[in-house]
Amino acid sequence: MAAPESECGGSDGYRDLRGVRVDLDTGAARAGGGGGFAVSFWLYLSVSARPSSVILHQITAGDDTKLPFLALGEGNKLLLFPLMRLHREAPAPASSYPWTDTTNLSSTSVCPLEKWFHIGCEVTENVMRLHVDGFLTAEAPLCSLFDEPDSQDDSNQISLVGNDGKLEGYIYNIEVSYVLGAIKEQYTKNPPFKLSIDYSCSDGIEEGDDGIWSIVGGKASCRRNFILEVVLTNAFGEPVKDKEVVSSLVYADDGTVVAKSRDDSEPPLLITCEGLEYAAISRPLPIIRGRALFKLKISQVSSPYVNHPCYVYSFSLHWTEKRNYLSLSVSLMWSIIMMVVACFLSIITWCLFQLSSKCDNKLFRIKFSTLHMQRYSFLEAYSKPIRCISRSRTVRPLGPTKRASSATANEIDMLSNGQGFVSTDKVNSRGHSVCLHTPMFPKIEDGMVEVVEAHKIVSQNKNARKVVVSKEAQNVIGTDSSTSNYDSFDSGSSWSGSEGDDGIETFSDAVVFRYCLDSTYDRSKFLRGASLTVNKDDLVKLADRVSLYSGCSHHRNQILMSKRLLREGADTWNMISKNNERALWSSAIPEIITKFTNIAHSVRRGLSEQDLEVLRGIAGCGEDIGRDEFDRLWCWLYPVAVSLSRERIKKLWDCTAPRWIEGLITTEEAESALRSSRELLKEAGTFVLRFPITRSWPHPDAGSLVVTYIGSDSSIHHRLLSLDSSDASAEKLQDLLLQEPELSQLGRVDRVSITIRR
Repeated sequence: MAAPESECGGSDGYRDLRGVRVDLDTGAARAGGGGGFAVSFWLYLSVSARPSSVILHQITAGDDTKLPFLALGEGNKLLLFPLMRLHREAPAPASSYPWTDTTNLSSTSVCPLEKWFHIGCEVTENVMRLHVDGFLTAEAPLCSLFDEPDSQDDSNQISLVGNDGKLEGYIYNIEVSYVLGAIKEQYTKNPPFKLSIDYSCSDGIEEGDDGIWSIVGGKASCRRNFILEVVLTNAFGEPVKDKEVVSSLVYADDGTVVAKSRDDSEPPLLITCEGLEYAAISRPLPIIRGRALFKLKISQVSSPYVNHPCYVYSFSLHWTEKRNYLSLSVSLMWSIIMMVVACFLSIITWCLFQLSSKCDNKLFRIKFSTLHMQRYSFLEAYSKPIRCISRSRTVRPLGPTKRASSATANEIDMLSNGQGFVSTDKVNSRGHSVCLHTPMFPKIEDGMVEVVEAHKIVSQNKNARKVVVSKEAQNVIGTDSSTSNYDSFDSGSSWSGSEGDDGIETFSDAVVFRYCLDSTYDRSKFLRGASLTVNKDDLVKLADRVSLYSGCSHHRNQILMSKRLLREGADTWNMISKNNERALWSSAIPEIITKFTNIAHSVRRGLSEQDLEVLRGIAGCGEDIGRDEFDRLWCWLYPVAVSLSRERIKKLWDCTAPRWIEGLITTEEAESALRSSRELLKEAGTFVLRFPITRSWPHPDAGSLVVTYIGSDSSIHHRLLSLDSSDASAEKLQDLLLQEPELSQLGRVDRVSITIRR
């Protein structure tokens, strides 16, 4: 009766609840050496499950009467009923919810929905036991119907059958054993899979008060990247490998795939891989250490606007070879029509060729599904509803703006010399030393594009010198893409003169505001182009203004470190790759460790084998590593190393008794350290420190410390640790942490066989 074990989580072991049937022989159970039998399986219930839902019925041969065997009782707790033809306490045919007058075994906890959990039922003539996730939760003595074994006939045959369609659910790896005591072993082997979306890693998405996402789509010059990360894990939360996941755009109301409007049009959903765009439906991504990062764009799709209620007038669009004209048929006066056309002609033309769900009241979702596995709801994941909007990337040129800076270029040198983050009180004059707060920006685990080759065009007039960065950087900040004569840029353009140009601002307000509103991915491309062509003074001014306009001083450090981060990253890759496209991971490790210790000024502690595995997971590489994968690793590791160069954090890192910072740990490891078992949390106030895996340069929180702790509400929380270096000499950071009312004791992360490598 066991499901095949050739593949962990394999599709052969999954069954729809409606198609489940298991035959039991009570006579064989009574004659067995253990005196009974055990039924075990993994169960997945949808949100439609309600109290009174019967999960498994019991029937006998030749009798269509169905009695409950496993059901949901009050509070969605599991109920296990005695077996007919075996126990005197078996439910009667007339019994019904809430089964208060029927003997049953009840679980102590609420049955989880849309989550795999394991059920084990041990049945003997005199006892029944209910196990949930390997633990015994209920046991009850029963009375046998037989004083002596009966002969095996049809009266001994009992079948367990699934729900008849009223409950949506799935069963995996159902087994019947006539040897008791094997429930724990069956629980630990061959767990099922589940695909989900890690919303903490999304980027490029605006969420409204109604919970609907707004994503910029449309034609190529307007649409923008947004990032979603999917997670494929087994029931124990362990990452799954050697699988592929594909994405598609579907309608939110019925799940129908959005099709191309015509053969020569772009696919509705595009995916960016290695700098190139592909149809998302035809480009699956491999699952690496349980995760896959999707960089997506929604392209233009023709929508049926004719006679749509969103438009007051009906119209038809006609094209000729010589000219384009709009033919409108309306019932109003021509003078009014001409006024309407003059005002809204560009808007109508723009909307006609956009995927504009605001106009046609259509909402979308991104659907993720696994390849080469049968389609089940737990192997599919849907994003929140999406409203596609369109925005122009053209920014109206602004005149010269006032120079405002409270910093000097020496602060960049401080970062370059490994002196850690500069003081933030120059920006907002805060006086406290440490505080916990929620992140101001969503998490992002951003892949990095290759360094864009920058081009400088210097005019012949030395007194009016202009500096222009790469075309890609101009596109990111919103410069009109139709401009081709770079020498004709005036002072209102996004990039203009630097030193020696009195009265001319290098970065206009439009550029600064755009940086504040852009995604981490677009900020990265912007800084890659800007850092190669802009001098230190202008970079400091940009950092000050972004910090001022965004209200977040953390942006400042990311901008200031960009020059050295990119330069040392390129040098490190050249040493690792030796001018090859890829390099062995084993050969990259020594150089990565050397760079880390040099930047962090860490001589007492290096990186452990577990730290290196975490870095490998961030890079998303296997036995070898490429440039894109190295960039992902470097843009996460460099801010961490700079943060560790700060004296107060460095003391935490070097401290080993107790170990205040266990190392480079994942969110899952941190949360596991706060649990005494899978279901039970440790004492409130227990905490661990970690660097957030999902925040890479230039995310404002890259390199920051996060406190993961158990709050007074007995749940796990994650808070960013904000440090003010103006009070660096007051107290030890350890003492300041323990002064926080919600933090009382340091937790311990169990990491076996730790080997420090230097």
